[in-house]
Amino acid sequence: MIELLHTWGALFLSVLALAQPWVITLWRKYFRQGTVDIFPSGQIMVGYSAFGPVLTLSGTLRGLFRDLFVRSIDLTVTRQRDGAKHTFRWTLFREGAVIIASPQQTRTELASGFMVTTGQPYRYAIDFFDLDTQNDVRKQTVVIQLAWNRFTMADAPTVDEDFEKYLNRKFFEFIRWFEYTNAIDELRRLCYWDSGRYTLTMRIKTSRPDRSFCRSWSFELSTEEAESIRQNAGKIASDACGRSWGQYNAAYAEYSDTE
Repeated sequence: MIELLHTWGALFLSVLALAQPWVITLWRKYFRQGTVDIFPSGQIMVGYSAFGPVLTLSGTLRGLFRDLFVRSIDLTVTRQRDGAKHTFRWTLFREGAVIIASPQQTRTELASGFMVTTGQPYRYAIDFFDLDTQNDVRKQTVVIQLAWNRFTMADAPTVDEDFEKYLNRKFFEFIRWFEYTNAIDELRRLCYWDSGRYTLTMRIKTSRPDRSFCRSWSFELSTEEAESIRQNAGKIASDACGRSWGQYNAAYAEYSDTE
C-alpha cells in the first residue's frame, strides 16, 4: 500500500508540476480580475466658464492583469465645509500639451471610451463639466443675449461712427442695465467655488466586466483663487454679447491624499 501511494503520489506531483504553468495562465487570462491604477500628474485646474464649473485632470492609467475597456469617467466633488456635492461628467479630451498662455490653441475632442492595456499605459487630460449647473448658466446667457439684442435694436450708430465702436459704446451702457446686472449676480451665485477644502473622487467605469475603480484626493482653494474664478461671470456675460476681452481665470490646485 505504501509503495502504491509512493508511486501514484510521485506521478500526481509530476503531472501537477507539468500542468501548473497552464493552470496559472488560464487563471490569469480568464479568472483573475483586471484592475486600473490611477496616477495623477500636474495640478487640478479649477475653472468656471459659459460651460459652467469645470475641472481639468491629467495623469496616467495603467491596466493590471488584463486589458479593460473604459466606458466612462466621472468625478464627485464634496465641499468639506458643508458637505455640498456636485457630479462632473467627462466631456472633452485635451491634446497632450496644454498651452496655458494660449488656451484657445489647445485642441480638444469629445470624450469617448478607450482601452487600457497591460502593455501600454494610457495618458489622459480630460475636461469634466457639471452638466446640471451648465444648463443653469446657459439659461442666464440666453437672458443676456436677448436683452442685448433688444438694447442694440433700440438705437443705431451715428453717421460717422464705426459699427464696432458703436457696439462697444452700447455695451458699456448696457452693463448698467438691470437685466444685465441681475444676470451677473445670478452667474456669480452659480459659481460654487468657495474658499476651503474639497474632496475629489474619480470613478472609472469599465465594460465586460462591468466594474468601477475609484481614487480620492483633496484640494484647497484660497479666498483670492475663489474670487478670481467667480469674476469669470463678467466674461461669460460679455462673451454672450459678442464683446470678448481677456481670458478666463482659473486656479491650479495641488493633489493631496485623503486621510
